[in-house]
Amino acid sequence: MKRSLCIGATMAFALSSAFSSLDQFPENVERNLTILNQIQGCSEGFASEVAGSSMLYSSFRPDPERALITRATSGEMAIIWKTQPAPAAIRGGNVDFVVMAGMYGQTPSGFRFRMFINNVHGFDFVTTPTEQWTVHGKEGGALQFIGATKDKFGDLFGYLRITLPVGWLRPGEPVECKVVGEKANSAAWLMVFEVTDVVAYQQAMVNNEAFCSVQFRPAGTEHTISVFCPSSWDQKELLLTFGSQPGRLQKIGNHNGAYSAVFAVGNEKISSPMTISVDGGLVMRLDSIFVTLSKTLVYPRKLVSLSAAPPDAKGWDLTYRATRGGISRTVPPTNRHSAHHYRSSRRSAMEPERST
Repeated sequence: MKRSLCIGATMAFALSSAFSSLDQFPENVERNLTILNQIQGCSEGFASEVAGSSMLYSSFRPDPERALITRATSGEMAIIWKTQPAPAAIRGGNVDFVVMAGMYGQTPSGFRFRMFINNVHGFDFVTTPTEQWTVHGKEGGALQFIGATKDKFGDLFGYLRITLPVGWLRPGEPVECKVVGEKANSAAWLMVFEVTDVVAYQQAMVNNEAFCSVQFRPAGTEHTISVFCPSSWDQKELLLTFGSQPGRLQKIGNHNGAYSAVFAVGNEKISSPMTISVDGGLVMRLDSIFVTLSKTLVYPRKLVSLSAAPPDAKGWDLTYRATRGGISRTVPPTNRHSAHHYRSSRRSAMEPERST
């Protein structure tokens, strides 16, 4: 029998988290780019569920996603799934898969989980508050957790990158993965989300997330206009245009650790509308400048916010933020607890937890 639960549909993430704070939006954008670089080229590690308990749970994606869950309870609560087929022609000695995952990050920590690859023991790992870690198996195998966010309970969500030596799999065939928690009578848990577009989702997030800070600083008869950008825009061409005048083109580069393009524009040349484009794609258009601004624009794949305080003697600052849009599904209301606390408070609703 297989138990399936719906939980945490609107789980609130801690505002103080280093991953989710709005005050650290540029850092979030850079983190997402770093994560993409860590999983780029991986094959999708989840294709189908084989066995185990599952629940609907929220993480860093806009919709709650179904996830397989194992705990360090009886030592028998296993989850099993299959990857997409391994490449038919394997170059090099390893194949990398990636799954979206969540992990108990509270204390006490150190609860052991074991992963089997095609029914052969591959890796052991333990729960930890550490946001990134790697364990190594035989013959060059490796299991890496890449943290993307942390919820208000201290639990971690992100990706598991599974590096498998070619001798551990059969080219052109799916890999069967199994994870089981130790016998420790603990609610410590690991989730593997049943999503099949991990790399594409992260790529879309990077494509549609961006920040841009535009600073106007008066300098006598002209203004120095600095446009600060994410590192993903490095070496791209930024076109700044005022009114009907010809645009000014600068290549974005790393200047003292910040990616930016800097312009010197005569005061008489600064007029509206102002537009900024990067590599031919429009980033923003302002019909008025040197004004208080607070607006949100909705596009099919992203949300854009523009904000600016009134100008002062120092000049005028404009902030642009783009985030990946998404429409959340409607799910039944539930108690808003972590996976750990939900089991403690609703144990009777969760028994039995393993498939038979």
